[in-house]
Amino acid sequence: SWRVMMLTILPPHLLEALAINRVTHLERVAGGANRLPGGNAITDQSGRLYHMDSGFLQLIRSEIANWKTPRLPDSLIRSLEGSHRHIGKNIVIISKRDADLFFLRARPRAKIDDLTGRELQVVQEVARGATYRQIAVVLGIAPSTARSHIQAIYNKLDVSSKAELIMLMDR
Repeated sequence: SWRVMMLTILPPHLLEALAINRVTHLERVAGGANRLPGGNAITDQSGRLYHMDSGFLQLIRSEIANWKTPRLPDSLIRSLEGSHRHIGKNIVIISKRDADLFFLRARPRAKIDDLTGRELQVVQEVARGATYRQIAVVLGIAPSTARSHIQAIYNKLDVSSKAELIMLMDR
């Protein structure tokens, strides 16, 4: 009958539409990040993958050599639930949650990932164009401490100017 035919024909099309919708949402959440090296994925709270591009797969395998399942490791999911950012040995994964799904963006680990939380705050203020004095006010420290933080960051990242520092942030 007509109902049986619709129940047979319609589900595959609905599943495909759902998959397209998720990938479109992932691209919107990633916000132009696709021009950078890395990859994207969609997973649920249990780590079950709904979508994963080849860049994401390659990065996960560089981090977890024996990973073969269609589920992300529990430790990775717990890490992303807690901070929305996982910094591994070789990769960084940023998570944005929407309802019951995690939209993931993975990229290779960079020097800037080795900065402490406080150093990242200083770098963000530098990127905004703040002076030593302005950084000191925002962070509640002395201007000379702000200057010391910036010098330590330069040494840690092997840069010699604010422009080089800002360029590293865009990677």
